[in-house]
Amino acid sequence: MVTTVSAMETSRLSAIPLFADLDDADLATVAAAAVEVEAAEGETLAMQGDLGHAMFAIESGTVEVSADGEKLATLGAGDAR
Repeated sequence: MVTTVSAMETSRLSAIPLFADLDDADLATVAAAAVEVEAAEGETLAMQGDLGHAMFAIESGTVEVSADGEKLATLGAGDAR
């Protein structure tokens, strides 16, 4: 079960490479819209074919990306694809 934890803090967002170059005002805008989630090991965050409705920035841990049952990548903090 994916658990919503809280809105993101700007200091934690700025540590994620995707957001590292944003100024304080832009970080605050992203933080206001962002929702932090925690997922258990093996939990599915999105399924192939589902309508995309979210973007995931990995702060810690790893996620496995697969399509048609084939593992395509393992992504962790700072990875972008």
